[in-house]
Amino acid sequence: MPEQQKTLRSIPEGLFYYTTAQVVCEKCFLDRLHFMIIVIIAVLYAVLIGCLYNGWQKTPIVDSGTGTPSSEGVSIIVAMRNEQGNVGRMLSCLMRQQISCPMEVIVVDDSSTDKSVAEAETFKAIFPCPLYIVQARGQGKKAAISTGISIAHFPLILTTDADCLLGENWVQTMCAALQMPGTKLVTGLVSITPVNTWLARFQAIEVAALMGSTAAFIQWKIPNMGNGANFGYRREVFEQTGGFESSQAVASGDDEFMIQQVHDRFPGSVRFVKSDDAIVTTAPQLNWQALFMQRRRWAAKWRKGRPFRVWGVALLVGLFHVFWLMLLPAAIAWPHLLPNIITAVSLKLAVEYVFLNAILRFVRQKALVPYIFPLQLVYSFYLVWVGLRATQGGYEWKERVFIR
Repeated sequence: MPEQQKTLRSIPEGLFYYTTAQVVCEKCFLDRLHFMIIVIIAVLYAVLIGCLYNGWQKTPIVDSGTGTPSSEGVSIIVAMRNEQGNVGRMLSCLMRQQISCPMEVIVVDDSSTDKSVAEAETFKAIFPCPLYIVQARGQGKKAAISTGISIAHFPLILTTDADCLLGENWVQTMCAALQMPGTKLVTGLVSITPVNTWLARFQAIEVAALMGSTAAFIQWKIPNMGNGANFGYRREVFEQTGGFESSQAVASGDDEFMIQQVHDRFPGSVRFVKSDDAIVTTAPQLNWQALFMQRRRWAAKWRKGRPFRVWGVALLVGLFHVFWLMLLPAAIAWPHLLPNIITAVSLKLAVEYVFLNAILRFVRQKALVPYIFPLQLVYSFYLVWVGLRATQGGYEWKERVFIR
């Protein structure tokens, strides 16, 4: 002990204070660095969401009477697999369509193992326009759509799914948008209903965010998403872009690969149909396992070559959510940064709320607005976990197993 005191006394007093000040300065520098990182990333995220909101707001609303379809005619193609109990409701929706041009409906069965075909056949005698029910030449949704297009009689093609519900002006509105000058491909709003469980509400809000993002990116002329349940293009465009030939090895992606091809061939020709009359509704997945399999199916198309505008945005969003997750251990490790972290998270929650609120109200789901905040608290965990898991291994969908 006396030797330690002697050693301490031997240290020059000025050097001791200099060393202490240096340590304090380094700590201050690190604190400022952490603060700047948190602030910069939070602001960048807020700017991104603000741009999405701005893109959604600037997306023009399409009226069903705008550019009323001529006598060209429209072929509606419905790819179907194991949709007993659903396909009848969808066909009932198509029977009630208010449209002033020739129309035909082509239901293409993808080797259903239930009584979907028999259910669809019961509508033939009462359908107000030609209804064809055929078997797909090949396996999968892309083969089903390609089969439908090969026998279609009209130049305008609309696609939807057999488990969806449509408003009576859906066909009229989608065709009106498709006939606007410079438009080669259209995609519209999809919403989840009913939303009587927490899982269903979770999916409905997530899909609303995807719809808003889809509209914004299309408005910016950098389309990277779409939904085949509410989709349309000219038959000649499908043929000019090669259809699904370049993506046939991937089971999913009939929508996004088409958007990518059309945009590459005809830049600026993709339009988002923002219309109350063109909202397609579909049921939520009933459990987390089914939801996870659906997300794995969606993620399968990301293994196929995609342009930077697609994977770059997805990577950026993923990194942002990783950052939000890292704030939790950061708050524990550096408690003095907690006020800054709270401010950053509050900014995140605020801009997301404004964005989601606008979309949910437009798709007539304002009852979900109070559930935005609970979703926000867990969404980063969910997104990162699904992102990591969904790109690994295969998935099962409608009694088929897909191995990567």
